[in-house]
Amino acid sequence: MRKIAVTDTEKEVKTSKIKEVALSLFAERGYHQTTMSDIAAAAGVGRGTLYWYFPTKEELLIAAFRQEMEEMLAESKELAERKISPLEKLSLAMEELPRSLADHGDLTRVLFQVWSEGSEEMKQQIEAAWERLNRHDHALITRIIKECIEENIFRPVDPATVAATLIAFTDGLCYHWLFGFSQVESGGVEVARDIILRGLLK
Repeated sequence: MRKIAVTDTEKEVKTSKIKEVALSLFAERGYHQTTMSDIAAAAGVGRGTLYWYFPTKEELLIAAFRQEMEEMLAESKELAERKISPLEKLSLAMEELPRSLADHGDLTRVLFQVWSEGSEEMKQQIEAAWERLNRHDHALITRIIKECIEENIFRPVDPATVAATLIAFTDGLCYHWLFGFSQVESGGVEVARDIILRGLLK
């Protein structure tokens, strides 16, 4: 029997490449229009190898989604650990949240494509992973706002409510950009961020 990969590292590299290629093709051609043969050819692997790693296209999409979610979580955790003031951290977070979503734009576009037509299992797995990311980001922003209040930088507000509002704003801005509903000029996020934060300062 032919070996698919020699080491765990090789397997990880190969599966990561397959997931990246698949998302790119799904975003470009459409999830339902892209075949496993298309993915195998673009990734430079045989169809047998592709099916050995991912028995179905749905499993491949879910695996790619989970990988991108883990990358987003890692980016968010890195921001939380920076040794800077809470106000600087919050300013950076408002820049990083939409930037992270844009960096993972292929995934976002694909999820919107398959949302209404995917299986119930796919929807549940996507919802669970997305909820995990949102909970993490909301907890992070809430904690930073609390620190700003404790350090007398912000006036007293409900940190959880403000965090939810900030996340909804930054996500919404990025969704508009991703799907072409409006063009966000360079610096638009920074301008809106400054307006919002000015209303919180003491």
